[in-house]
Amino acid sequence: MHHLLDEASLVSRLDPRGILQLTDVFPAQCAEAIRLGSAVELSGTFDHVLLIGVGGSAVAGDYLQVLFDSFGSLPLSVTRNYEAPVWVSNRTLVIVSSYSGNTEETLSAYDEARSAGATVLAITSGGLLAERAAANRNVLLTIPGGQPPRTALGYSFVTLLQVLQRSKLIEPQYLNGLPDFLTAQCASWKNSVPLAQNQAKQIADLMFNSIPMIYGLGDWQGAVAKRWKAQINENAKAMAFANAFPELNHNEILGWSGPDGAWSCLILEAGDETAQMQKRASFTIESLRSHVRTMRVRTSGKTVLEKMMGLSLLGDYASIYLAFLRGVDPADISPLEQLKDELSSL
Repeated sequence: MHHLLDEASLVSRLDPRGILQLTDVFPAQCAEAIRLGSAVELSGTFDHVLLIGVGGSAVAGDYLQVLFDSFGSLPLSVTRNYEAPVWVSNRTLVIVSSYSGNTEETLSAYDEARSAGATVLAITSGGLLAERAAANRNVLLTIPGGQPPRTALGYSFVTLLQVLQRSKLIEPQYLNGLPDFLTAQCASWKNSVPLAQNQAKQIADLMFNSIPMIYGLGDWQGAVAKRWKAQINENAKAMAFANAFPELNHNEILGWSGPDGAWSCLILEAGDETAQMQKRASFTIESLRSHVRTMRVRTSGKTVLEKMMGLSLLGDYASIYLAFLRGVDPADISPLEQLKDELSSL
């Protein structure tokens, strides 16, 4: 059955809108994002950074948050809602991220943040957000449009990281080496590489006909696990769940003694975690029921950024190959579009 993934006609049959192709060129997107971020200057003194966004545009906030926790000079928070937090003030840098520029939750929270006197940096490909940001003389970062937001993480995340490190709000993350690193990583995950040598296809094979639990072995690993979950949901139209160590060892691990059925558990790790975290991972795997399929997915890379982005991209490929195994078009998001239509009629 799973030799399907090595069939030549698979992509043309199941991916007519080219989600896999957009994933293949992600390293070049990151190179362009570095260039775009170099053109933006921020001024002001801040005591907090807030990213407002939902869906694919908010993943950038999760990734920035874990990097700021390790390398930042001030706290960074993320909100995925219609409201801005009550603590937003004229000393808050508010990043408003909407790929389309028309996301209703984000536009609502943007208006509140602007009313609170925050410095606003809007990042979008156009739409109402671009219009309002220009009219209100906010800093506007325009990124290329025309693709699904979940395939545009380079534009939504790497561009911002470049702006923030140039503004001295976070230690330099050596961004310039990222595109070449990701190009080398992609080479072994592309569709031309057969299942036997392709880790992304092997992960999809493991997850197929199961409910995957994606566990991150730490904070940034947990942020990447959350991204994997969303990509599996959107690309493969499959249910998945995500959690992170050490928290899951205080509650969720007990749940494994209950459910029967087809489950898989993947632990995302860097390989350089502490002895305590490694022990948690091995104990968790050992304690799972015999019918649970397990895999520890270790990333390569010299820096935290490289490890995060490499592992993130691996999840993108795996979710697309899972879509192929399930016989679904990874680009199709009809239920989301239907909900947007219904909300716009209110």
